[in-house]
Amino acid sequence: MKFLTPLLVALLWCALASAQMGTLNADNLSSVTSEQISDQDLNTYYQKAKASNVSDAQIEQLLRARGMAVGEIGKIMQRLKGLGGIANLTVNAKPDTKQNNTTRKQAPTKEILAEVELDSLEQMIYGMELFTNPSLSFEPDLQIATPLDYVVGPGDVLSVIIYGQSEASYNLKVSPEGNVFIQNAGIINVNGLTIAEPDQKIRAHLAKTIYRAINSGFTQVKTTLGGIRTIKVIVIGQARKPGVYSVSSFTTLFNLLYTCGGPSKNGSFRNIEVIRAGKRIAVADLYQFLHNGSTKANIRLTENDVVKINYYDKRIYLKGAFKRPGIYELTANENLQQTIDYAGGFIDSAYREQVRITEVAGKQKEIKTVVASNFNGFKPATGSTIEAEYVYARFKNRISAEGAFKRAGTYSVESASSLLKLVQLADGLREGAFTEKISISRLNADLTYSTASYNLKAILNGTEPDVVLQADDKVFIPIITDLRDKKTISVEGEVRKPGAYEYKTGMTIADAVIVAGGFTEAATGLRLEIGRRITNAESKDNIEIAEVINLDTERSLDQIKSSIALQPYDIVIVRTNLGYFVQKVVTVKGEVKFSGNYVLSNRNERLSDILNRAGGFTSLSNIKGVSLRRRVSADDPNADIRRNAAKKLFSTKNDSSAFTALIDSVEAYETVAIDVEEILKKPKSSIDILLQDGDVINVPSKDDVVKVKGEVLLQTQIAYIPNRRLSYYIDLAGGFSTQAQKRKAFVVASNGNGKRVKSFLIFKSNPIINAGDEIFVPKKLERDGKRVSVAEMVGITTALASVATVVIALLRL
Repeated sequence: MKFLTPLLVALLWCALASAQMGTLNADNLSSVTSEQISDQDLNTYYQKAKASNVSDAQIEQLLRARGMAVGEIGKIMQRLKGLGGIANLTVNAKPDTKQNNTTRKQAPTKEILAEVELDSLEQMIYGMELFTNPSLSFEPDLQIATPLDYVVGPGDVLSVIIYGQSEASYNLKVSPEGNVFIQNAGIINVNGLTIAEPDQKIRAHLAKTIYRAINSGFTQVKTTLGGIRTIKVIVIGQARKPGVYSVSSFTTLFNLLYTCGGPSKNGSFRNIEVIRAGKRIAVADLYQFLHNGSTKANIRLTENDVVKINYYDKRIYLKGAFKRPGIYELTANENLQQTIDYAGGFIDSAYREQVRITEVAGKQKEIKTVVASNFNGFKPATGSTIEAEYVYARFKNRISAEGAFKRAGTYSVESASSLLKLVQLADGLREGAFTEKISISRLNADLTYSTASYNLKAILNGTEPDVVLQADDKVFIPIITDLRDKKTISVEGEVRKPGAYEYKTGMTIADAVIVAGGFTEAATGLRLEIGRRITNAESKDNIEIAEVINLDTERSLDQIKSSIALQPYDIVIVRTNLGYFVQKVVTVKGEVKFSGNYVLSNRNERLSDILNRAGGFTSLSNIKGVSLRRRVSADDPNADIRRNAAKKLFSTKNDSSAFTALIDSVEAYETVAIDVEEILKKPKSSIDILLQDGDVINVPSKDDVVKVKGEVLLQTQIAYIPNRRLSYYIDLAGGFSTQAQKRKAFVVASNGNGKRVKSFLIFKSNPIINAGDEIFVPKKLERDGKRVSVAEMVGITTALASVATVVIALLRL
């Protein structure tokens, strides 16, 4: 019982660590890593364990028993040493937080990398999973009934219960001399007795002293083991964790092997000795447990027992088509067949007739081939590599039936030895099989195929002889529909589902329109057009490339009259009704009396007309700044060029959201430069632009500032001063940045018109700035060693024109 208290403290240590790490289970630390525990917590938990007299070895045992990986346990102990040495840590130690953070971020040490490599090797050793699998546990079961051969010794606690005419109970701890003391009854020696013998001895002693009614049977006595003692055992040799262990007296050999981590990479699983009082009392072969389930060697340990794990004597490596490739240890008399049995035998796709063995022969290696009949007589040498190959992927008797067979697939040459037998075995032929010319591909000696053609129709009729098939033959019967083009027609124009459709003999225009979903609302029956393929031109010099048929008919499907039958590959085009119009809408925003959407009433409606319908301008409007944006067509080939050019032109360092919106708008709209003052003076003239569907007219508010954007030191807004030029406002914005294209600086007026710096020889002319103007300084292009392409230059030019009015609208939001 004395040992149980430190263990409980150690268990509390693990539970506290688990609580620190979140919702982890303290009974299962298999997923816990060393990095999850801070140095401060690690030091605190360690000191609590040491205060309860728990040794370092016991801490490692408990962590292992709770499933923590061996490598992680090693890292924890190494960190404890790094914080000042395990033996030198104190309760008041204060870890350096800075050092802690540095330690946890540093690269793995050579020792850790070596441990990882060792773990990889050990996982290949047969039996090592017993000691590395966190889901397995070989802790002694303390809840079982006391074994009859259990020998009582110092430290055990005997529970004596007296019942009947007299009732009493005693918990008697066995002294170091092997005695128990009962008050008024004296001292009784129980050392070295099996668990049944103290019961008789105590009964006899009590019957002579204070409980004489025992002799008459009126009082009964029952002695059991109430608490087990702690014993010390020693592990030496090639163990992963050799040393002295304090364990319960119920501990068996397997329990101790699990506690010490089992054999190391050089340790033997076949030769583990138990030495008691200087004599070897047992030799354990773990393969008997692993292979046969025998626990005969799992003897119970006693005080001062020594477990010696010897070096392995012979090991071989199995790889390839075995059920469990890995490293296996053999005894001197075991043969190749027994080795294969340890690996579970061959997998289903293995070539079982022989194995290839690589052995060390003096200064060189030697390859041997052992056939299956010699497996029992061959004894592999240590260090050998035994490889089992997979069966060859080639079939020795396969016939392939492809194409128009009802049951295409593979068949054996024994059951389909001829062409007629293959057809019968495949349940005959599908409809549409083309039997006049089939092909059989045959494998040549050089592994190439040759093809021969046969008339299966004649063979089926008996007018030609049957064909004998061979292994690896491929018989292909074509289907007639696969030998010709698929016949289609196309329906285009004002139908609901334009596209290509399968041609059917006797199809008419009405049939074609129906399969295409019928007419749209905009369709007309006038000027229906059929484009027909010419297949019989007299020469290549023929001018006509298609026959075009026009006809006028009714729009109603049930009234379409045409004696013209469609032919394969005809193209039917349905025209749009000349008198059909979809409403076109423009938008007026800003400082007008009635902003919103307006439907164009006729094709000739102009900008001035819509402004009049909007009620005219408000008193706050900036008439000079009125702009017009026009939607870019979805198939505009310059849209991507404009977008990429805009990205190169502008810096986004201070107003990223605005410039992102600007670049996005460039993709959807382009700006039409207008002068509303002139338009209103000359309505209906050529400068009074005809409006289109989707146009956006923006009437800005009066603005008495000038905005400076792009590659300047301070992007800002500056109060407007009449008759000042561009350079004046650049200076007030701090001047150009190092990335600025000074010569490319430009001005966007409120209405979208652009102005730039003009140069002639050494002279420069800066434009005069008006209220509400926007000054932009582009960023230098990143050439990456390449010249700007013509397409990029075109894109830059169009982008500058497109973004003009968009900039004003965005930056005033």
